[in-house]
Amino acid sequence: QLQYLKYFDASYNQLSGTIPTEISYMNQLTTLSLEENEFVGVLPTDIGSLAQNLKTLDVSGNYLHGAIPTEIGGMKSLVELNLGRNGFTGTFPRDLLRLTQLEVVVLGDNDLTGTLPSNLVDEDGHGGGGATIETEEESSITNRRTDTNNNKMSDEAAAASWSNWKYLKLLSLSQNKLRGIIPS
Repeated sequence: QLQYLKYFDASYNQLSGTIPTEISYMNQLTTLSLEENEFVGVLPTDIGSLAQNLKTLDVSGNYLHGAIPTEIGGMKSLVELNLGRNGFTGTFPRDLLRLTQLEVVVLGDNDLTGTLPSNLVDEDGHGGGGATIETEEESSITNRRTDTNNNKMSDEAAAASWSNWKYLKLLSLSQNKLRGIIPS
């Protein structure tokens, strides 16, 4: 059903249960917003079938848990990804670094652990794609940001490349338990 639907917004309701896998049948979606509901369980791996057209995926403010599906890394059109304020676990989803169109990434207030790539910033304080590291107060001037607040990640050498996020304008790593030094 609803195979031609392009925009689905059911945010700020009291929807509960698991996110139905049937959402994957809506393969023309450009926006899927389910934020601030009472969804539980895992984010279905079938979400990857939305890869061709989806630009915005927002499931923030629910009770989702488990690993962030690697299938999200195949969503080449994705511009905005908000998975914040859930209970996602596991390591930083390196598959996200393959998404070259991302402007907004919010992963804050989850239980992510693990490492961040050591090539996070260069000697001028820029990310691989020229993203300046700014303070949280400066984030209000732009809507292009990465938010990994309230996770438990540490900075260690890794093989991922932040340079794929060439449109990213702000990277927020506040309220984490980052260890180590800012790479040069």
